[in-house]
Amino acid sequence: MSIRVSHILLILALAGSALSTPSIAQDALRALDLAEQAYIDGDYRAVIKHTNEALRADPTMHDAYFLRGAAHWKLGLRSPALDDLRIYTSTGGDFSEEARVLLSQLSVPHAKDLRYEVRTGILYSDRVVRPNKPIDDPDRESEDIGARFGWFVETRSHEWLSLVYRGAHLQYFDVTEASWHNEALDAVGRWYNDGGTASIEARLGGEYVRRDDGPDVWRGRTRTDFTWAFRPHRHIGWVGIELGHDRYPADDAFSGDSWLFNAGMEHYLSAITLFWDAYILTHDARDSSLSFTENGGRIGLVCALADTVSAGASVRALIADFDRYERVFGMDRSDDYYSADLWTRIRLSGAWTLKPFVEYTTNASSFDSLDFDRMILGIDLSLDVL
Repeated sequence: MSIRVSHILLILALAGSALSTPSIAQDALRALDLAEQAYIDGDYRAVIKHTNEALRADPTMHDAYFLRGAAHWKLGLRSPALDDLRIYTSTGGDFSEEARVLLSQLSVPHAKDLRYEVRTGILYSDRVVRPNKPIDDPDRESEDIGARFGWFVETRSHEWLSLVYRGAHLQYFDVTEASWHNEALDAVGRWYNDGGTASIEARLGGEYVRRDDGPDVWRGRTRTDFTWAFRPHRHIGWVGIELGHDRYPADDAFSGDSWLFNAGMEHYLSAITLFWDAYILTHDARDSSLSFTENGGRIGLVCALADTVSAGASVRALIADFDRYERVFGMDRSDDYYSADLWTRIRLSGAWTLKPFVEYTTNASSFDSLDFDRMILGIDLSLDVL
């Protein structure tokens, strides 16, 4: 949300009769300027700090209520956000319409301390694999259209603790063997430093993946992420480590322990955000010939085209090496996987968002039968409410 209050500040600065003393006016204006810049930089805790200072110096500095309410909203603090935004709308300020939009989301019945998102869409893929067909069967690969659904629910009774439930389902209309379903539940703890420049997030949970043709997977995992911001909060970095265990009930040879390390950065440059990340993943299966290691990364950008429209693009690459694969197939296996995607996000009204996308992927494998090129086209419609 872009906030511009310079014209209001000028009027308030000139209207000396509305302020008790010149020094108090200067202190309030200076604090409000700092709060505005902190909001632009994404440092919402600093916004709260500076708006508190502005209101202590001058309780009639109404724009501070809007800034503080928006910052509380960004941090997921529903009750103080409601209080500040209601006070602001009662003043009839220039941003009352924006405040009412936030209030409409915060005031959804039974939405206290709850954020939910539902997503539905349709996609087309020119290469869908029937896993139950032999690799040399000409009917193994087919183009198909599918329906995709997604859901996300987060309960946050405390700022530092939340429960997150999410899932997704893809149902192809013709090649039903390639359809899948997954659900996950996590408990997430968050800790922030006083300056709002660093945070730690610890996650403990599990996931279930069901394929219409193929082994189901139960996954347990624990993960820790450390995030920090470089002032003025335009460059944000993070590192994470995850330990997990995969359990394949139908084929225990695939079961095993996994270890994941990843890191990345986000750079906020005016209307453009650049991001990149890299990861290392190892999976030690019960049958060592099925163990593998992946190394990969991604780079991309997001551009704000208008207040309600943004677009993005990214390129991803990974290399997968399989341990002792020659024991089963008589030769080593390694895959080089690349993908590129383009998307546009359009905010229709309130919490509704439309997202058309296109993705191209290619895989070069030491097994010629596993080489492929694939194009995916789709469009998603989502509702995201706090």
